[in-house]
Amino acid sequence: MESVPSEVLVGLAAVVVAAEEGSATQAASRLGITAATALRRIDGAERALGLRLFDRYPTGLRPTDALRALLPWAEQAIAALRGLVGEVADGLDPAAGVVRIASAPAVSAHVLAPAARAFNAAHPKITLELLGSNELVRMEQLEADIALRGVKPTPSELVAKCVLQFDLVVAAAPELAAGYNPEAMSEVP
Repeated sequence: MESVPSEVLVGLAAVVVAAEEGSATQAASRLGITAATALRRIDGAERALGLRLFDRYPTGLRPTDALRALLPWAEQAIAALRGLVGEVADGLDPAAGVVRIASAPAVSAHVLAPAARAFNAAHPKITLELLGSNELVRMEQLEADIALRGVKPTPSELVAKCVLQFDLVVAAAPELAAGYNPEAMSEVP
């Protein structure tokens, strides 16, 4: 069996819905993704197929002749996938698979690892992979599914939520701290 490039499979829904809506933004809204993600998926499908599927205009997307020829096949593929999912959905637990969580080593060791046993008891089909490192993982490259970090991510496709606030304290031996009163952490040597 000849393999289908993953970019085509991932982009299929975005391509079909964008063709129906005439807009990547509206397609993204229907699919529950960002417009940037929808466009990236469409671009990936176009690259993998070696075809331009849409003409892009300031007012939206218009299907090309190539897409009009492919659209019935794409719609059939999506219908087939929906049927497949419908047939097996009863036997599948949606809360299953591997979740990779990146955090500082201390957070992995002292917060996540102790909580993992209770989590595993509640969700036995989910495997937690704890990635303890002081290096920031690249979420946009799927190096982790969740990252607990002290800095806000910059890519707009990432969702950031504050889950903890705390105060930091600078501690030093009395002889080192004598007469020293920094105004900000940046002043601490």
